[in-house]
Amino acid sequence: MIVVSDATPLIALTKIGQLPLLYELLGPVIVPQAVYIEVVEQGAGRSGVTEIASASWIQVQAITDTTKVAYLLADLDIGEAEALVLA
Repeated sequence: MIVVSDATPLIALTKIGQLPLLYELLGPVIVPQAVYIEVVEQGAGRSGVTEIASASWIQVQAITDTTKVAYLLADLDIGEAEALVLA
């Protein structure tokens, strides 16, 4: 099974100390680059950032179809759009 995540589940699970639960239930998780930037780089200093950045089972993947992402940006933020296109 391929699992793609947006920022919200990652952030929510770190807030309750249960990020590893995601891996235990689903295995490796792929996040688009925009989600990683939102959570780890822009979220620097916030709780859970270190756990997400150091989770070897979270894999960052770049988007190749930017046309679909651009279309979705009319209604979604960049992380959500990239996650949907990646999925």
